[in-house]
Amino acid sequence: MIRGGPRLTQLMALNAGARVGPYVIQSLLGQGGMGEVYRARDSRLNRDVAVKVLPPAFADDGERRARFEREAQAIATLSHPNILNIFDTGVVDKQLYVVMELLEGETLRDRLNRSPLPPRKSVEYAVQIARGLGAAHDKGLVHRDLKPENIFLLEDGQLKILDFGLARSAVSAAAAGATSAGETVAALTDAGTVMGTVGYMAPEQIKGQAVDGRADLFAFGAVLYEMLTGRRAFQRDTSAETMTAILRDDPPELTAIRGDVPPAIERIVRHSLEKNPKERFQTARDVAFALEALSGSNISSSPRTGVAVSSRRRWLRPAALAAAIALSAAAGALADRRLGPTPSSLVFEKKTWDPMWVTNARFAPDGQTIVFSAAMSGNVPELFAIRPGSVMPQALGQRDTHLLSVSSKGELAVLTGARFLHHRLFTGTLARMALDGAPRQWMEDVREADWAPDGASLAIIHHVGTQDRLEYPAGTVRYSVSGYLSDPRVSPDGSQVAFFEHQTAGDDRGWVKVLTSSGAIKQLAGEYWGEEGAAWSADGRSVLFSASDSGVEQQPLIVNVAGTPVVRQRIASADAMVLYDVASDGRMLIVRNDFRYSMRALLPGQSAERELRWLDFPQNGLLSSDRRLMAFTDLSQNAGPNYAAAIRDMTTDKVVRLGEGMSWGPSPDGRWVGAIIPATGEIYLYPTGAGQAQHIDRRPIRDLTGDPPYPPEPQWMPDGRHLLTCGSEPDKPPRCYLISIAGGPPQPVTPEGVRAAWLAPDGRTLLVHAPQGFETRTIDGDAHAPVRGFADDDAVIGWNDSHSIAVNASRGVPARIESIDIATGTRTPLREIAPPDTAGVYELMVTQWADAGRTYVYHFGRTIDAIFVAKETR
Repeated sequence: MIRGGPRLTQLMALNAGARVGPYVIQSLLGQGGMGEVYRARDSRLNRDVAVKVLPPAFADDGERRARFEREAQAIATLSHPNILNIFDTGVVDKQLYVVMELLEGETLRDRLNRSPLPPRKSVEYAVQIARGLGAAHDKGLVHRDLKPENIFLLEDGQLKILDFGLARSAVSAAAAGATSAGETVAALTDAGTVMGTVGYMAPEQIKGQAVDGRADLFAFGAVLYEMLTGRRAFQRDTSAETMTAILRDDPPELTAIRGDVPPAIERIVRHSLEKNPKERFQTARDVAFALEALSGSNISSSPRTGVAVSSRRRWLRPAALAAAIALSAAAGALADRRLGPTPSSLVFEKKTWDPMWVTNARFAPDGQTIVFSAAMSGNVPELFAIRPGSVMPQALGQRDTHLLSVSSKGELAVLTGARFLHHRLFTGTLARMALDGAPRQWMEDVREADWAPDGASLAIIHHVGTQDRLEYPAGTVRYSVSGYLSDPRVSPDGSQVAFFEHQTAGDDRGWVKVLTSSGAIKQLAGEYWGEEGAAWSADGRSVLFSASDSGVEQQPLIVNVAGTPVVRQRIASADAMVLYDVASDGRMLIVRNDFRYSMRALLPGQSAERELRWLDFPQNGLLSSDRRLMAFTDLSQNAGPNYAAAIRDMTTDKVVRLGEGMSWGPSPDGRWVGAIIPATGEIYLYPTGAGQAQHIDRRPIRDLTGDPPYPPEPQWMPDGRHLLTCGSEPDKPPRCYLISIAGGPPQPVTPEGVRAAWLAPDGRTLLVHAPQGFETRTIDGDAHAPVRGFADDDAVIGWNDSHSIAVNASRGVPARIESIDIATGTRTPLREIAPPDTAGVYELMVTQWADAGRTYVYHFGRTIDAIFVAKETR
């Protein structure tokens, strides 16, 4: 059943080694109102199980015994992934027992004691609860005590409903008739009685009336309310006052407690908490359907639970680069892909003047009004409109809102609660709104969308589980990938959808594809660097898109849809140009961007940060242990296709390129700088003084790709003779290894399944991200312990000190740095980090955190955009 549990207030009835039938007791797990739960070993099937035993003192109590037997019978009739499984029952020495699956994880109560859940996670869990209840109700069973303590969260994200000891047949309940109110009140004064738990009981339970599955749905509504708010819906000072509140009062509005709860979720909660059971949802399956409809599709019963431990990168991981470079070479053979000169000259009319980061832009139906979203500071976008005759854009008063599309009727599709992912990609809640109206939320976990010509249906990119799905119309899946999709654009006649397909998260290179009228997927062009922004030509025969052949600056290109694809240059410019829309008369909506990276550092003994300039793309800065040198990666245009590892003398600011590759830091003695060649994943050590480069063979380990969390790049061990690296051997799960720079096979230092590890200042302890979550491990494997307190958006920076971890707790700008105590999970704010001028700064990554925050290094991306309308003149 449960691993871990409350401390007992009485001695164990069974000692380790005792036998209950064929089950050998190992340890006590917990105690409930009607039995003790032990971890045991099934000697026949050689597996660990949970054995629940009714103590001898209660065996002669007819009521308790009947309840215990009812629990076993109720669970035994069910077989559902969201309900605890029962394996066996029996009687030994007048002791009744039931054998159940052993669960690893925590109760929902334990999870809520830390913080409320995000709306997306709340919905994922709520769907699983509703499915489990639906299976029970189909068997005529009512739980009658649904609460966070009876909901268990497994380590893989699956949810189990526990303790059907209070369940009884709904048919039998109806036949028995209503119990008197007096009996009900009397029963409620006895903890653990059959009537349920105060605070989660439906009004009909409190009144002593017959109950059916709708009573569970009331409890479900109370649990969902608590998941979203962290507060009990009807909590009062006494049980009597709580029962009165259930009968008379409504809980506070969800949106008054937290503003990111979509109205659709609030409606489901309210509908579940109706006082009259006839006005509630009538079945659990209705609830599950309503929740699934929030995302336009089923929500997996085994949702992702991993915490993001590395911020999304604009640059590429080495393995992603290697694969992308190889694919780019192969893609050069795409049939009849030809570049030709632009056929005519263009006149550009500038529409914006203030420094900003433009995230999207569209023409309104009149062809003159321009609607766009942009961030004036940091990466939180808001909506603007440029109307005919106006000189300056007008803010529409919608913060945290990213524009997706404008319909033929003038209705906007937007993302509310927009959270930046990478490039110009956001995630949030899809909403519809009039140009000067308020958004009406519709669907969660949407990345992008485009209106069909009828102004009624949408093509959307919907992120479900680990995949991006193209849906057209919304809810109808046409294509899905494990990488990511972007820039869906519906053709003028509504029969086709053009889009980009990208292979790797965080990498905007990819292919131009189209969903044809027959439902087939056709590749039009690729592979290109920097694909962002697309539109159909006014006649619907071609797709215009922005991309680069060289990886330097994006330019608008055009490719025909019918026949053999032929790519031509649409605009040639020295600046990066991203095309977002084409008007019916052929005018193009273009965003010019000036994009660059910068590094800053706080050095020991200094109170102000220092700017560390180098060309236009310095990244991944790491200081040597004596702080005299900084290794970093030069991604500038003239650094070469594999970039360059470089070293900066912090005294003279002299910069020297050491060789190819992406740097991952200087050795403890400052003699070497490590680098990875992006095309091959090979490791090299470059001397900072005289000497020859050294190749490090880490075969058969391969770099990890796919969804985050990504591991940190190789890390130096304190002896300077070994490297800590994470990866995977062929056909094996990932893990972390030690590699000797003198040679020899890699030595595993973590179990399989570990994707990332951060070395502590003691040189012996690791923070690792394992399948079950974060934990500390010694590098020799002698000890390990879970680390609590991580949130979904946390990006691990490294160790703050020997007792705590530093994390970036936000995707925003400034970065919000907090520490997590490894023993208690307690979070402590440390500081906020951002450059003095945040205009156009859309992402920021802290690459080094040392001396408890007295020393740190970070880099940030800044783009200053301007909107233009380009008109062709012949």
